[in-house]
This record gives sequence, structure tokens and C-alpha cells, in this order.
Amino acid sequence: MAAFPAVFGVSGEHSGRHRGEHQLVDEAEFLWRQVPAAFMDKQTGVPSSQTFRPFAKDQGKLSVARGSVVSPAEARRRHQARGYNSVGVLGVTVSEVTEQTLSAWDDSAQPGVPQEHGYIDFRELPSKGKQERCAARLLHAALIRGWAEEDHPTADSGSPTAG
Repeated sequence: MAAFPAVFGVSGEHSGRHRGEHQLVDEAEFLWRQVPAAFMDKQTGVPSSQTFRPFAKDQGKLSVARGSVVSPAEARRRHQARGYNSVGVLGVTVSEVTEQTLSAWDDSAQPGVPQEHGYIDFRELPSKGKQERCAARLLHAALIRGWAEEDHPTADSGSPTAG
């Protein structure tokens, strides 16, 4: 299959993926990840690394919203409008993803997929342990940067702050 020119931060290489999925190549692009309340440690107010680890149902594709398409606040609003829980948004860059030997993809051209949707591909990691280590490092990078959008439980109150 021929490669498309790398424009708008995506590459045309498919590597066995569905037509219309493009690898993200803009290393500075943010990938927004929603943090469900269940992923928050109630005592420390810190999210667990599960925030950046796919569930079995995800088939190795961790959903993100592309920062070049949507702001963290808008990503959260759209996520909640679809009926999902989010107490805040953390972000990592494409560069931080690739440092973990992972790749980031835009799959928004797929039928029924939101225009801002992308995913971090965990499918080529050899073990759950490796997935956990990569997820922990992504979480660390995101927490160093801080919340992009938040209304998360704090260690003091144990309940969401006004927002």
C-alpha cells in the first residue's frame, strides 16, 4: 500500500491497521486522557496508572482525544456528553508516547468515531507487566505537567471540587 505524505501531523503508513488510520508524527501534539473517578486514590487524590493502560475490551488501543483537534475542556465536555465519567483530563505528548516504544494513531475517519479520537497502541508490547510500566511512565509524565482540566477529588475533601 502506498504511503501518503505526512501532513497535518499524521503519516499514511498503515502497518496492518484499518484504512483511514494514520500514525501521529507531530511529537509536540498533546493527547488528552480522561480520568474516571474510579481511577482516583481517595486518600491521596492521585490517579492510578490505570488511567494510561487499556482494558481487555480496548484490544490494546487506549483512547485519547487529539490536542490538535480539541482543547482539554472540550474533550472532557464531549466525553461526558456521551455519558462517560471524567473528573479531569491529563495529557501526554506524542513524543512521550514514542519514548515508551508505543505509537499514537488518529482513527477519526472510521465510521462512528468522533472527529477528535485517537489511540495509543499497546498491542505490540510483550506482556501486561510491560504495559503497566509504560502506563506508569506516561502517568508520571502527565502528572509532572499537571492537570489540563480538572474537577477531581482532593485528599482534603474526598469529593469533587466545584468546577
